[in-house]
Amino acid sequence: MNRKIGLLGLLLCAVLCRAQVTGVVLDDQGYPMIGANVYWAGTTVGVATGVDGDFTLMPVKGINRLVTSFVGFHNDTTVVTNRKPLTIVLVEETVLDEVTITERKMGVIKSRTSAFDTQTIGTEELCRAACCNLSEAFETNASVDVAYSDAATGAKQIRLLGLSGTYVQLLQENTPAIRGLAQPYGMEYIPGPWMSSIQVSKGTSSVINGYEATSGQINVELLKPQTQNPLSVNLMLNSELHAEANIMGGWQLIKDEHDHHHEHGEPHDHHHHEALYTGIMAHYQQGFITMDENKDGFADMPKSQNANLINRWFYRHGDYTFQALVRGLYDRRIGGQMADTIANPYRIDLNTWRVEGFLKNGYVFDDESGSSVAVIASVSYHDLRNRYGLRDWKANQLNAYLNAICQLNFEGGGLIDNDHRLSTGLSVNYAGPAGSDAGYLCRV
Repeated sequence: MNRKIGLLGLLLCAVLCRAQVTGVVLDDQGYPMIGANVYWAGTTVGVATGVDGDFTLMPVKGINRLVTSFVGFHNDTTVVTNRKPLTIVLVEETVLDEVTITERKMGVIKSRTSAFDTQTIGTEELCRAACCNLSEAFETNASVDVAYSDAATGAKQIRLLGLSGTYVQLLQENTPAIRGLAQPYGMEYIPGPWMSSIQVSKGTSSVINGYEATSGQINVELLKPQTQNPLSVNLMLNSELHAEANIMGGWQLIKDEHDHHHEHGEPHDHHHHEALYTGIMAHYQQGFITMDENKDGFADMPKSQNANLINRWFYRHGDYTFQALVRGLYDRRIGGQMADTIANPYRIDLNTWRVEGFLKNGYVFDDESGSSVAVIASVSYHDLRNRYGLRDWKANQLNAYLNAICQLNFEGGGLIDNDHRLSTGLSVNYAGPAGSDAGYLCRV
């Protein structure tokens, strides 16, 4: 009797074991998947795979579809037709090799950390304006107003906070640029394609770079040779037959050791970085016809011709940085009474030659704190040869500027732990006719 009962138990056990569904779950590389979910479709009956990716699952009456899932892999549905061990392979979901996230930069950025009311006009905002030069760059900006002060000569005047002219300081890369004889036409000497950004400070601004900023300060940042394209060409021709051409380029002459080591996965020493760049920006514009829309015999605006060339250098060696810029400019404007039938017409013929340049030297003592010292020198010579009717008018002006700045950053003490910055230095400025009595201004 006992023997019969034992045989019956073994037979029942064999039937139950054969009724179970067994198998293994592998990934597409053939490795077992631990913790994959295996369950009957439409039910909560399921198990998780073991350390070898194996599983054992009791059948559910009327259901023969077995679902296998794992995070990061496509679900698999297997139709079970018998009780043979299953081998289920899960395929990894498609993953992008590279994802690029792009963001559109803001055209105008207002600083929330500066002590002055400062906003930066970037290239995106400059592209919105019909910007052929600096004077036209503020067409979409309500803070600055530039208008013709004399249509006969084409002179323009800038207004900021209701004040104009000498009350607004105009800088080029934080060095005084448009002063004295250059003020009536100086904003047209900086072509739009040359500019990378403009910083506008409304109200009394810092005197670090000069003393003229009574109603505001405008600083123009030009394209840098280390970030310029090797070659860029910009051409323009409008309906009044006014043509402009710009050719720009920047090249690296000495490669930075940091870039070389980075490309080859080698260690590098920051203090031995060395790189040399040079860049050229050339501009030419000319008006081919005289405009006289009201037919009064006088040019509505002068016919102009302008040639402008800049060569700049950038050198870095460790914590020392050197920049140099040399610029030559010729500008001619012809206006006034244009009728050839008049015996002695009142003609306006304005001829300008200008040469300028700057040298910048900077050394950073501590990268973390930003403590540094800098010496900046700039010089410009402006020569005018004008004729108004029968009268000649000649003038020249020499501007020389030297600025030495030391900046220290340190942490504050007391109840509130703030970072503080101390800037101190000396500047000397000369402005006056070349070769005659000089006028100096020294500021500490």
